[in-house]
Amino acid sequence: MPWQVMLLKIDASKAIDIAREFFKQSFTTIVFKNITMEEKVWIVECNVGFLKDNFKKVRIDANTGKITSCI
Repeated sequence: MPWQVMLLKIDASKAIDIAREFFKQSFTTIVFKNITMEEKVWIVECNVGFLKDNFKKVRIDANTGKITSCI
């Protein structure tokens, strides 16, 4: 199997920043919890709960930086 270099325009740090800015539009408390990548899409999980845990995930395209979904 040939070795391939995966060049992505959006690294993990930038994906976390994008997620925080997105969640700031609706929530005052945003605590980063986890980041994973699936098929060139960053999945960033944050706790947006103030008094009670409320976990949200946002999917960010690793090439464009655009949010593809929020779950």
